[in-house]
Amino acid sequence: MPNNIQEALQLIEEIVAHDNSKGYWMVRTDDGRNYSTFVENNFVALNVLDLPTAFLHRIVEEYQSVSSRISQIREHILQLHNNGTINLANRNGDVEASSVSRLAKQIYSLCFGMKCGDIVIIPDKGANRLCIGRIADEQLAVDRNLNGHFTLVRQVEWIKEIRKSRLDPCLYKALGAHQAVCDISRYAEYIERNYNSYFVVDDKFHYVLTVNAESISAYKLTRTINSLLETVRDISNSKGLNVNVEDIQFSINVNSPGKFSFVTTAKNAALVMAVAVALFGGRISYDSFDASTNGGFRTLVECVNEFLDQDLEREQKAALFDRYINSLDLQSVENINNMVDEEDNDDNEGNDEVADRHEE
Repeated sequence: MPNNIQEALQLIEEIVAHDNSKGYWMVRTDDGRNYSTFVENNFVALNVLDLPTAFLHRIVEEYQSVSSRISQIREHILQLHNNGTINLANRNGDVEASSVSRLAKQIYSLCFGMKCGDIVIIPDKGANRLCIGRIADEQLAVDRNLNGHFTLVRQVEWIKEIRKSRLDPCLYKALGAHQAVCDISRYAEYIERNYNSYFVVDDKFHYVLTVNAESISAYKLTRTINSLLETVRDISNSKGLNVNVEDIQFSINVNSPGKFSFVTTAKNAALVMAVAVALFGGRISYDSFDASTNGGFRTLVECVNEFLDQDLEREQKAALFDRYINSLDLQSVENINNMVDEEDNDDNEGNDEVADRHEE
């Protein structure tokens, strides 16, 4: 267990300062018809009937490049169509070359493009809900068949279901893709910030806070952010941490409710998070982050609190945060998601009670 703020920051940096090598994917659910099936059974799949899968592993073993593998998949599924094993014809009875090529790419992406640990998103009908999950198997299993229907299947550990009303608007463009399987890695930041307060994209560490107020005061928000960063600066100067707050980038989603992010190094972001927890009086928590840092984050918060206890301006800063944070309803992403889950559960219980009374 670290003994001081320098040791705590060093421990956290060693644990969390890593490259994000994950891919990000969207898998369609046949206009929502397969959404519940995927969620309840912990998988995603291509809706292709009775397609043999053993040939896919043979192709990957015999061909090295992605393009040659996709070409071989294309030729093989055409053969399967010609011998009557599968049907690739459209409503007019024609086989379109572009459709076959697109299917071959989608098969390759699902079976071998997706890696264990990659993030996958599925939308329900109208994208009113999205479920975010993590690929849990290494690759497609040979001749797996689920529900007597799906053979092209990847196992998923579901992380979070997000209502469209809570979705980051920057992610809407990704939902416009019509392919059954689509690589949406360029939207990594906007995907992560829907369920994580902290993450790494392109070697940059992001720390996200959510403003849940319906009306956002620019003055209160900027005063809160400035006070937060000034405290980080004071701690750094006092403890010789060499944190330059001018190097911390800032981005904001102007929608209300909305999110804003500090974009910086792992060490800087961890210190900002600890200062936020200390100044916000425990109203912001990051349970998974605390657990993932072997107690380092808890020690870091304690060190920050110890510093603030000696700060003559602490009462003034605390008063400022009490005055502004309540009106901004500032929360971590995790807190907000938990609150929404509780509201959904309450609504469902209320609907069940109404239904019970109606039956009586």
